[in-house]
Amino acid sequence: MRGSHSGVGRARRQGGALSGLTLLARGALVALAVAPLLPGSARAVSFTPVADSYVDESAQTTNFGTSTSFRTDGSPILTAYLRFDVQGVGPTDSVTLRVFAETANSLGFRVHSVGDNTWSETGLDYTNAPSFGPLVDSSGPVLAGSWSSVDVSSIVPTDGPVSFALTSESATATRFSSREG
Repeated sequence: MRGSHSGVGRARRQGGALSGLTLLARGALVALAVAPLLPGSARAVSFTPVADSYVDESAQTTNFGTSTSFRTDGSPILTAYLRFDVQGVGPTDSVTLRVFAETANSLGFRVHSVGDNTWSETGLDYTNAPSFGPLVDSSGPVLAGSWSSVDVSSIVPTDGPVSFALTSESATATRFSSREG
C-alpha cells in the first residue's frame, strides 16, 4: 500500500503574488484552489472535497468517514484520503492543497497521488484503501491551529475527480479538520 518517495517543488509564484487553485480543509471546509500563472490574472477558484476519511493500521476494518477530523501518523500507520471534483483547471494553473491542522507535528505530512477515485467516504478502511503513488510534495512542520499548503499542480487533471493520500513518517499523530468538522 505504500508508494515510493520523490519530491516535487513548492507552490509557484508569479509576479510576487501566489497564483493558484487551492484545496482547503478546515471545519466544514477542505478545499483545492486553482489560479492561472499568467501575469495580471486575478482568477482564483476553490474546491471543497467531495469525500475525506482516514484509515488506521491498528483498526483495520474501522471506517472514519463521518469523523470531524482526519489524521496522519507513521506508527501506527494512519493515512488520510481526500477526493475533489475539479472543473475548469487549465494546463497553466497552479494548484495548492490547503489543510487546517488541529495539532502540531515537527515533520508534517506528505502528499501522494491516488489513481483510484472510486473509494467511498463511508466505506473506506485500511483493508480496502486504494494504493497511492510516489511523493508529490511535503508540508514541512505543521503548527496547531494553522493552515499548511502543498503544491499539487503536477497531479491535478483539467477536469474530473482527483484523490490524494496524506501520510506521515512521524510517530506523532496529526489531526486535521475534515469537511464534517
